[in-house]
Amino acid sequence: MFVSDAGTHKIKKITSDGTVTTFAGSTQGYADGSGSDAKFNQPSGLAFDSVGNLFTGRMLLKELFENPLEFSDIEKQEKEGKNNGDDK
Repeated sequence: MFVSDAGTHKIKKITSDGTVTTFAGSTQGYADGSGSDAKFNQPSGLAFDSVGNLFTGRMLLKELFENPLEFSDIEKQEKEGKNNGDDK
């Protein structure tokens, strides 16, 4: 299970045995990156699409179950013409 923690600006992972770890995020901000290199500003709500991408706000957590996990700002990609809807 994944939860967004707006108070700490992180995405947390909770395993079936109850272990809670920081999955992504570090300090408040906006930054693409993997793991603690990614920065969020009070993430709220999470949703998966049909191919396993995880979304929070305007941020896309790409290829959730592959390494390295990359986090990209969809709005930034659209402005730069990099997100044509086929981005995976």
